Amino acid sequence: MMNNTKIAILTLYYKNYNYGGVLQAYALQRALNQLGYDAVQISYRLETGKENWNPVKAKIKKPLAYIYHLMKYGTWYKNYNLRRKKIEAFSIQIPHTEVVTASTITKLSDQYDCYICGSDQIWNPLSWQPTFFFDFLPENKKRIAYASSISRETLTEEEYTFISKYIELFTAVSVREGNSAKMLEQRFPESKVECMPDPVFLLDKTEWEKIANKKSSQDAYIFAYFLGKDNENREAAFQYAKEKGIKIIFSSHMNYQQYEWERTHTKEISDPLGVEEFLQKISNATLVLTDSFHAAAFSSIYRTPFFVLPRFKANEKNSMNSRIRNLVEELGIAARFTDKLEDDYGWKVNELENISSNIKRLQKKGKDFLIYAINSDK
Repeated sequence: MMNNTKIAILTLYYKNYNYGGVLQAYALQRALNQLGYDAVQISYRLETGKENWNPVKAKIKKPLAYIYHLMKYGTWYKNYNLRRKKIEAFSIQIPHTEVVTASTITKLSDQYDCYICGSDQIWNPLSWQPTFFFDFLPENKKRIAYASSISRETLTEEEYTFISKYIELFTAVSVREGNSAKMLEQRFPESKVECMPDPVFLLDKTEWEKIANKKSSQDAYIFAYFLGKDNENREAAFQYAKEKGIKIIFSSHMNYQQYEWERTHTKEISDPLGVEEFLQKISNATLVLTDSFHAAAFSSIYRTPFFVLPRFKANEKNSMNSRIRNLVEELGIAARFTDKLEDDYGWKVNELENISSNIKRLQKKGKDFLIYAINSDK
């Protein structure tokens, strides 16, 4: 039953062509509605909050960039855009506001009772914007951080100074990674920073099965989804499938760095996938090989065996490996994050039990946090 509390969610929603980014936005909005709140996504145009953004240059640059990429990549670029259109078709179904920029978002500051930022990497220092810390809200407005991902285990003094200007105004603060929560809790103990699950875990498995139903008649295949720029993990997945004698399907047309590799592996490359198709590929797969947080999350939700290969080298600056390591540890399946693919990919003893019990625990934890924070008098 809907109550009168109106909530605006600020995350990487508008024109986000990353499957995980769109799905976490969908999940948080839907979970809040299921809890009885009237929630919408803020359609915030991300690039407008960057220091070098110029609306005139942006208007000129876009058509020129399209022509350049079409000439350079040809049919591949057409499929790249088709994938983006498919993702946007899913995204626009999520209840949302009008499109706003860093300078016009203030018009929304008096239209909602509560503002929630998160999840995804909105608090990653690589692309920090004051907007994602609600700098446009008056001090008396309720603001909550839900599983806002920092994707880092350390911050510089300059970065601590930046975040300190905003964090004390939050009613409740939570981040997605346990190590990030401990780091912020030590520096800002008065904020009582907690670790909360990614929004995709707030919805029941049955909710996700409505989007991607299993098809038992399909032949066995490995689904490979890699976001890293180098091809080391792709080659490892390709060789693993070859050794196992199992068909492998690579998710395709995601970024320009993958163009050359995909051009030389056309038999293994999928057609451009929409959001529903992406989930179907995971739910129906014999095995998922990935370097992606959300591919690992949905493999767990659908109970599809998977391995996550590190996207970053050990001790690499700005590494985001910790967020995936935190995920598999939280689910009680730590061995699923590995730099070496094991011969036996099937579920090990207790892994399925661990996933089921821990997802149930995380779902309750996340919903309890949201209910308490939204109804708090602070």
